[in-house]
Amino acid sequence: MSKSQAPNKEISGQIEKSELLERLKAWAGFLSEIDQEEDKSELNQICASLVSPDLLEYQDADVKLFVACCAADVLRIYAPEAPYADEQLKEIFMMFVEQLRGLEDIEGKSFKRYFYLLENLACVKTFILCMELDAPDIILSLFRTFFQIFNDRHVGKVQTFMVDIMMTVMQEGDSIPQDVMDIILMHVIQPYKSRKPAAHRLAKELINKSATYMEPNIQKFFNAALMKGLETDSGLHSRVYDLIKELNRVCPSILLAVLPQLQEKLKSSDVNERLEVTRLLAEMFSDKGSELASQNKQLWNCFLRRFNDIEAAVRAECVSTCKNFILNHLKLSDDCYSNLCKRHRDPDEKVRLEAVKVVYAIASEDITRMTPELFMILQERMLDKKWPIRHQAIMNVARLYKEMNSKKDATKIKQVAWMPNKVLHTYYQNTSQDRLLVERLLLSCLVPVSLGSKDRMNILLRTYCLLDAAAIKALNELLKYQQTIRMHLAALLKAIEQGIGEEDRKKLLNQVSMLSKSLPDSKTANSDLKRLSNTLVHDRQLLKAFQTIVTPGVSCQQVARAVGEIMKKLTNKNPIMDTIRALMDRTAPVLADASCITVLVNLTSSLLTAPTEAESDDEDKFNIFINGQKGLHLILSLATVYPGQFKAEEVFEQLLVNLKNPDSEVVLMDLKILAKTAHGLDKRHPTVASCLQPQLLKIAKEGTPNQAKQAIQVIHTVYTDSPKVLEHLLESMVEMLDPELPNLPSIVKAMGQIAKVAPKIFEGFSREIVRDFIVSEVLTQDREDQGEVEDDYWCEEDELSRHTRVKMEGLHVMVNWVSQTSGDKTVISTPVLKLLWALLQQKGDMNGNCELRLCSMSHLRLHAGLCVLKLASEPSCFDLIPLELFQEVAWLIQDPCVQVKQAMLTKLQKGLTSMKLPLEYVALLAFYATDVGKERRSKARQILLRVIQLRREYMIMNSSNSERNHTVLPEYALPTLIHLLAYHPNMDIASADALKSSLDVLWWFLEPLMQKNDNFPFLKKLVETVKQAVDAIDPFNDVINERMYAVCDLAFGVINCKCSNVKLPPFPGEVKLSKKFFAPPEKLVANTKRYIPDKFDFNPHRVPVAVEMEVDHPTVKKRLVVAAETPLKKKSRRKFARKKKISSESEKEEEEEPAADNWLDEIAEKEDKAAEE
Repeated sequence: MSKSQAPNKEISGQIEKSELLERLKAWAGFLSEIDQEEDKSELNQICASLVSPDLLEYQDADVKLFVACCAADVLRIYAPEAPYADEQLKEIFMMFVEQLRGLEDIEGKSFKRYFYLLENLACVKTFILCMELDAPDIILSLFRTFFQIFNDRHVGKVQTFMVDIMMTVMQEGDSIPQDVMDIILMHVIQPYKSRKPAAHRLAKELINKSATYMEPNIQKFFNAALMKGLETDSGLHSRVYDLIKELNRVCPSILLAVLPQLQEKLKSSDVNERLEVTRLLAEMFSDKGSELASQNKQLWNCFLRRFNDIEAAVRAECVSTCKNFILNHLKLSDDCYSNLCKRHRDPDEKVRLEAVKVVYAIASEDITRMTPELFMILQERMLDKKWPIRHQAIMNVARLYKEMNSKKDATKIKQVAWMPNKVLHTYYQNTSQDRLLVERLLLSCLVPVSLGSKDRMNILLRTYCLLDAAAIKALNELLKYQQTIRMHLAALLKAIEQGIGEEDRKKLLNQVSMLSKSLPDSKTANSDLKRLSNTLVHDRQLLKAFQTIVTPGVSCQQVARAVGEIMKKLTNKNPIMDTIRALMDRTAPVLADASCITVLVNLTSSLLTAPTEAESDDEDKFNIFINGQKGLHLILSLATVYPGQFKAEEVFEQLLVNLKNPDSEVVLMDLKILAKTAHGLDKRHPTVASCLQPQLLKIAKEGTPNQAKQAIQVIHTVYTDSPKVLEHLLESMVEMLDPELPNLPSIVKAMGQIAKVAPKIFEGFSREIVRDFIVSEVLTQDREDQGEVEDDYWCEEDELSRHTRVKMEGLHVMVNWVSQTSGDKTVISTPVLKLLWALLQQKGDMNGNCELRLCSMSHLRLHAGLCVLKLASEPSCFDLIPLELFQEVAWLIQDPCVQVKQAMLTKLQKGLTSMKLPLEYVALLAFYATDVGKERRSKARQILLRVIQLRREYMIMNSSNSERNHTVLPEYALPTLIHLLAYHPNMDIASADALKSSLDVLWWFLEPLMQKNDNFPFLKKLVETVKQAVDAIDPFNDVINERMYAVCDLAFGVINCKCSNVKLPPFPGEVKLSKKFFAPPEKLVANTKRYIPDKFDFNPHRVPVAVEMEVDHPTVKKRLVVAAETPLKKKSRRKFARKKKISSESEKEEEEEPAADNWLDEIAEKEDKAAEE
């Protein structure tokens, strides 16, 4: 029968355990060696004993294991028939399942025996017998056991045998019970997929090998689950979409019958259902290695149509999936690119926000997959009208720049080179949120302050070299704005430290108000800063930490420690914490300290000297040198806000070396840096200062005009005995004065700067310089050298003749002298103001001999206008400017030369936004209303809005000083504008077009003033008061007065149009008019006459008309298109509109008398005659 004899010992549960085990081991060894073909007569006794209750219910695990192994061998030997009844077989199979649990512990002493049992059952396919017993509980328990015990420590054979057993069960059954299906499928999806990865692998292998047998059951399940109204017995009914997704990853072929149903679901009217199916298909299509899109084009096209779904949530879901398509499926990426580019302009902000997030995710993971169109999505969304989208886009761009820089891959860094520009451009957004975000990103991403000094300065310089002009301007404004806020904070801390009296409290509240306006949600910030002030009064240690932040010259490490101490003391739970964080972001000077400045100066100097040392080609040398120049510009920006950080002698030694550089731009920037930072250098580093002086004196005499100016400024800054040095220098310069001197523009420029910084020294030489040379030899003499240069209406300054440049510098010398002199300004200023008026009246050709080029005339009248604005900015000089000169400056706003208008606007912006220019000059902005340059007109309007805001805020903060209202409130600029329009050269109340032109100017000016609809009575009162007054220049000139009253009627019309639906109460107070412009009439009679046509149309927004004007000049004849209204250009001299001659009786009488003692009338008469000719 067998190679060995059957054990002649019976087995029973009544036998002692150790003996029973010995006998079972003997039987197990014997049975394992018997084949199916051998005689089975000797096995009857053992077969009966194995199913006895006392053995099946034995408590010892080893005994049970051997009983199970023996039973398994018996079933193998007797296969396909079993020597047991059905009930006995059920008990045996239950025992098998129970013993298979022992496989869980692979370190157990009996693991090999458990593995033998598993292998036996799998190879013999013993569980086929179980399928004939109608015992679903045993099958369910088997599957559950396998998935519970299988783990990562099991070898591959264990998994193979388990899969074989479960496959056998599924193959032999008529159908797979849903409970069994649930056990398999639940391990495919979360959370079991993550919690039990080994069981997940087991389920995957089982599904792949049994797909043919499982497909009918899976199809039946999904048919029921996906159709509305049908319930299934499965506990996974609610996870149907998760199952489809995971099954697609495990075995895509098993879902072929399910895909048509998903396509129908995509068209469902139920939004939630459509959304879920969209999300599901997106994952199925985008999985790595998925071929679903290529295999099912119809379903893919149906999915793409969801990008245009009517529901925003569905569109957003489609957008969110684009990342995986672009990264994983090159063939599908084109479809996704096009749809993503469309959806980033979606009307729904959630879709646009999702597009921004997706583009960032793509770039962050693999920037090589980014196209210009995808980068453009980020750029456009940085300007989105919604703050959350702008915030996300700006932040993502800055993060990408940081990430790519950290990888130090030149190719990737080149791809993001545009990003610093775009981030800084958003600083021009008119919200504190945008500005604060840019400030934070500058220090966290563009130039991470967490880096050491050397790395930080390397990145700062590299980033700065990438910036365009607008970004550099934004960076400079950012640094200056932070410095301004630091100054406000320092003033607040000083007020707190000195104690809070009644007067101090007002100052403190003003500083709190100024600070709060620089923070988001200024109302909340104001309240929080007041609470902070109260805390600082009692907490001196916290006050000291704040003082550290605003102390000049403090290191970045000290600032960081102070900020950390502040945050620690206030804690995150403090309700004012958000405000404090924003305040720290704007005031903590952590960008650069003394050590950083030293590194940056050395780095820049190495770039400036590298081209002479390097052996690279010319283009590389040029680029390196240009970066060195940009480095100097960066150092100058830092010197403006961090002058206290320029401490090291090494820094000034390097700047001294740069002064010998042959490039004039390098020398100029070097001088500007020294002017900002070298205060008291002769005391701090006397050796450097002594070496510096000879170079400065040489540059002042032989350098370019701008270099000479800066050299004088550095001498004044560095040396305590600068008056003595400048006196000797000025004396030598006076001796050099000669109209034919080649470097005369530099000499005159240096003199102008000495007049500014050392007016007492200049006084001693003023007669020789101003009267005997500038007036007699320069301004009244024309030595224009036209040569072969084409005469145009504008050219760069370095293209002007030397004599024209000397004239321009001479004007500034006189203006600096007038503004800084301690003598009688009235006496000194009179001839200077006459010269300026003559230049403007004669359009730059003061002598009227037509020997100057047109471009020279443009520059001269521009500089004359700028000089007037400079004098007007000086409180001691403002009242000296005659009204006729003020009017000429106003007409300069409508100059035919575009560059003149642009330069005047820039100067007006600087003077008006700093509130240095008086209120009257706000009216000059109104003449940009007729400018055909859209950008210039728009900028002028922005400046007007800003000026209105600043002046109203100033009045709120200084409400106690109400007697100055007429010099601060922007509404008081309206009378000035009315007066200017009345004197406009082409104003004619008989001309409807002229009235329309004036109306457009008034609309343009009044609309910003009336935005809040709260000042209509005040404005009407102002206009009424003007209409009751007369002209202060010529009170009896009926023509001018009638023009003025006509403009008042136009202003009434504008105000009435704006408040047509509002009932206006009378203004309760009185208004003051400037005596410079208006005088009271002889008889106080109400002026109710209407000076414009009865049916005059007050509709606004007339578009400026471009008018071609003939130019008559001895050397050039050409046409110039200028921004002007048609009726304002009736007469011209050369190309300029002339003042219309007033023909009142009083004027006729004056014309008949000699006018030699009235220089204004004399020049006007001369001009009128020339215009008539």
